[in-house]
Amino acid sequence: MKIAVCLPSFNEAQNIRKITQIVDQGLTDMTVVYPNLQMEIINFDSNSILLKLYKTYIF
Repeated sequence: MKIAVCLPSFNEAQNIRKITQIVDQGLTDMTVVYPNLQMEIINFDSNSILLKLYKTYIF
């Protein structure tokens, strides 16, 4: 099973790390039921001003 979680954001540099950690923990918990789970978290930054200060990460 493959799951991709897309997180749109705009000027969320202060919050995106915590949100990504919560989503990551939820996906990791799912590996107990689905051991072959392939997952990715994608943050789509919506051209925010903070993009110049913080990089967008794909896990």
